[in-house]
Amino acid sequence: MRVLQVISSLRMGGAERLALELTARMRGAGLEAELAIFDGTPSPLLDEARSRGIHPVVLGMGMRDIYSPARIKDLRKLTAGKPHFDIVHTHNTAPQLFGALACGRRGPALVTTEHNTTNRRRGSMWGQLFDRALYARYSAIACCSQRVHDEFVKALGPSPRLLTVTNGIDLTPYLSLPPAPHTGDDGKVILMVSAFREQKDHLTALRALSLLPDGFTMIFAGDGALRGTTEEACRSMGLAGRVTFTGNVADIPALYARADISLLSTRYEGLSLACVEAMASGRPLVATGVPGVEDIVTGGAGITVRPNDPAGMARAIISLATDPDLAAGTACKGRDTAMQYDIKNTVNNYINLYKNILA
Repeated sequence: MRVLQVISSLRMGGAERLALELTARMRGAGLEAELAIFDGTPSPLLDEARSRGIHPVVLGMGMRDIYSPARIKDLRKLTAGKPHFDIVHTHNTAPQLFGALACGRRGPALVTTEHNTTNRRRGSMWGQLFDRALYARYSAIACCSQRVHDEFVKALGPSPRLLTVTNGIDLTPYLSLPPAPHTGDDGKVILMVSAFREQKDHLTALRALSLLPDGFTMIFAGDGALRGTTEEACRSMGLAGRVTFTGNVADIPALYARADISLLSTRYEGLSLACVEAMASGRPLVATGVPGVEDIVTGGAGITVRPNDPAGMARAIISLATDPDLAAGTACKGRDTAMQYDIKNTVNNYINLYKNILA
């Protein structure tokens, strides 16, 4: 079986990590798996792909190329070549659209993963019509969580091609981390791993930090279009000396080894792999209580706070910093929860899905 994973780029993000892991692990399972990206801008994740023997087909360079209609021609040429691909699996909006337009009805079977509970199109009638036409081209629409599945049905109606395949991560490098450094009640290192885009809410995290004692510092790991404005906001709030912007980092577990508390400030999620990584690391988690987070951060596995509530976020961080028993219990329950999201299960479920489609 020949499978092509298609995603916008290999910049930092849960969907990007998943596409890489699916490609690598499907090769390990004996499939002929390849990866295509619309934006080949250098990044640690792209370097990692190549170090693992995966050399993605780069169809463009830069953010503009992600949305260029030229990607339709590129994908058509790639998928029409020989030997043919049996499955083309797309992730994120531009690959979903261009993949549907590029692959004819006699071409490879189309599969897509829905990574979020919402998108900007669902708020209008025309957007919903667009989505229905788009998804009609797909043999299977795999939602990364049950909540994503439910929100899809609520917006666009049920479909026999709709199913849930829960996302996962490679737990091994996180489970082997040592305990948190414990820098003291008056100082903690807070780590937030996420891309700088509209979905995430770095500004609320900064406002929360401004309410904490000076000994509390924050690390933002990731990159994206809104990084510059976030850095400017950081300086204007007088927090430049307390915040580190690392950019994209290859070794995320090493960052967690430096942290005391993990954080995700976000507006919406599908299934937050950043939360899974944080919980697997053994660092107690504070996260915005939105769909895609609340579904996995349950039973004391983390502390959830209301969206756009810096005071509530600061209180949650202080409670973990000043109560060692709470922090230890939260971290322990978080690790137990993270064990449910092993990438091995995700890969096996997708391989079985492909086989069912081709059968």
